[in-house]
Amino acid sequence: TLGFSVWGQALQNESEFVAAMGELEEGERLVGRAIALCQQHDMVEALGWALGAHPVIQDWMGARPGSPAIDETLRRAGQAIDAAERSGSPYSRCQAYRSLALAYTLSESWPEAIEAAELSLALARDESGLEREACILALLARAHRGHGEGAAALAFAEEAVARAEQRGTAYFGIEAELELARSLRAVRGREAADDIARCLDRGVRAVAQTGGRALAPQLIEEQARLAELRGDADAATAKLREAHETYLEIGAQGHAERLAEQIGGSG
Repeated sequence: TLGFSVWGQALQNESEFVAAMGELEEGERLVGRAIALCQQHDMVEALGWALGAHPVIQDWMGARPGSPAIDETLRRAGQAIDAAERSGSPYSRCQAYRSLALAYTLSESWPEAIEAAELSLALARDESGLEREACILALLARAHRGHGEGAAALAFAEEAVARAEQRGTAYFGIEAELELARSLRAVRGREAADDIARCLDRGVRAVAQTGGRALAPQLIEEQARLAELRGDADAATAKLREAHETYLEIGAQGHAERLAEQIGGSG
């Protein structure tokens, strides 16, 4: 049927859910099928959502700057913008610009990432999408941190955590806690160790509460960085190995390769 496919809509929803639960390769496969079905049935709005899921999954998988996966992610994010603009839906536009911001973040195009995330946040606040406000704020923090703007990163990360708590969006709070931990480490260093530990503890509890295992190994990796910050080399190495194993378990090959290089270089 032109304009609608129950199967296409279901696949789009399932792909993100499956990936978020830590089955990244299956999520990637499903989102590809969802994109094809939505294109076939001219489901413009669902197509935008499916295309927008691609950068999210690639981020969890650890797509690395300069790789072919990044070029594909930027292409898919651009297509998501086109679909969202065609649909005219403020919510779809909000999510599409968040996906574009994430694609630019993965390519380390920081000013472009900040601009797209700011537009996504404005749409969320002015039109539709407040349940995702925390993860958009966390993405803004991440982009500012990448751009070397530590104070702005820390402010956005703190706001992200506050909004997740205020709105009861525990799942999106995981991203917020991760980014606050990273921003604290970047800006305040060792003096923020106890605050970082509290962020990570809250993130671990949120993973247990929501089942969002896609971010679990990133929390473990940040526990390793915290151990490094505190000067505990043995604990840091143990946590890096645990993070590496957990990345492999969920199919985050890019992250696993990155850590394997670090573990090998330090061994």
